Amino acid sequence: MASGERDDPHSELDILRSIYLDEVQIDHDANGEQPSVLSITLHPATGHVTESQFVRLTLHLCLTEQYPDAVPTISIRNSRGLSDEQIQRIQKELEEEAEKRRGEQVLYQLIEKAKDILTNSNIPFGHCVICLNSFLESESFTRTPCFHHFHTYCLASYLRHGDTQHETTEAGTPSPHKDPRAPTVRCLSGGGGGGWEREGTVKVKREREGVWG
Repeated sequence: MASGERDDPHSELDILRSIYLDEVQIDHDANGEQPSVLSITLHPATGHVTESQFVRLTLHLCLTEQYPDAVPTISIRNSRGLSDEQIQRIQKELEEEAEKRRGEQVLYQLIEKAKDILTNSNIPFGHCVICLNSFLESESFTRTPCFHHFHTYCLASYLRHGDTQHETTEAGTPSPHKDPRAPTVRCLSGGGGGGWEREGTVKVKREREGVWG
C-alpha cells in the first residue's frame, strides 16, 4: 500500500467501521468531505456478560486536516461509574499515546487503549445507595441498565422487602409504616425491555447465578 493510502483518514475510518460496525459514529465538516469527529461508547471487555460492565465512557476524537501529523483532540463524555480523577488519568494516558504516535494513524490504538483501561478499572466509583458504603473489589455488586450500582446483597434484601410490602398491600392488609431512613429506588431505562418499575419499587432481573435466593 502506498504511503499516501496509509495516511488517508478515509481509509483508516473505513477500517474502523468494519471493526466496530454501528458502535462508531463519524461526523464530517460542513462540506461533508473531511472527517472531523469520531465518537464511540466504550465498555470493559467482559465477553457477552454485559451485566458485569460497571463503567463506561464515550470517547470523542476530533481530527483536523493536518491529521495524522497533528494529533487528535481527545475528550471523554457521558462517563458512568468513573471518578473525576479516573477520567483525567484516562485522558492523560490517551494524550500521551497520541503524542507518542504523532504522524501515524492512531485512532484504533486510542480506542483499544481506552477499552483496556476500562477493563482494568471495572469497579464502580461511589457508594451503594442502599447501605451508603463504598464498593470493594472483593464484593459482589449489581448494575441497573441506567448505571446505578448496588451491593448485590443490599439490592436483594431491598427487593425482598419491597415484594413483601406489595403482596401485603394486594392482600388488603395495611402495610407497616415505612422507615423514613429507607431509600426509595426507582429506575427506568429506555429502548424497551431494559427498565422495570412497579409502584415505586425497582424490579431487577434475577441473575443467572441465583444470587437472589
